[in-house]
Amino acid sequence: MINLIELMQQDKISYRTYYDSIINLGFLYTYQTFFMTDATYKSLISNGRINLFPQDIHSMMNKYYEAIAKRVYDNNQIVDDIALRYYNYYHPFSMLFANENNNNGVVSDVRFGIYGTGEFSEQTKKKFQRFFENDKIKSNYTGIEFYSNTINLRNRINVYSERMREVDFERTRISESIRKYLQALNN
Repeated sequence: MINLIELMQQDKISYRTYYDSIINLGFLYTYQTFFMTDATYKSLISNGRINLFPQDIHSMMNKYYEAIAKRVYDNNQIVDDIALRYYNYYHPFSMLFANENNNNGVVSDVRFGIYGTGEFSEQTKKKFQRFFENDKIKSNYTGIEFYSNTINLRNRINVYSERMREVDFERTRISESIRKYLQALNN
């Protein structure tokens, strides 16, 4: 999307090519953020069983559930807020696209249990064109606010993706450490 906006700003593509490309992109990002529960960890603490693990594993769990989980939760809120604001105020075509898809089941969208059938009808395509040909919509999609908020969304998604890599790395590290510890107990 950022590339499209920049091509449009540099007059390298027409507005028609620009909005046709946006239509073809469809929904950019589903703002389904990661949910993690700490019930087992809290249970281990409350019943004292956390002390059965070696200190290094206990420390890894503590870091994972108390530090990393907090950063993930904070980033969830930020990404969700930015994405919702982005789609509602700066990229409203996404909502039109999602509504038309919900009504017609064209593009797969697991959030709604939609398994796409292929292509929007000519009537829907014309509706999309009329949307983008509206002067206020054109002003929105060619303005600096759309560009800057698209960059902002991309940035927050990148930061969030880094948090998810950190979660995956730490979860794998804890899992492997616990597995090795249990194997050592069994030998």
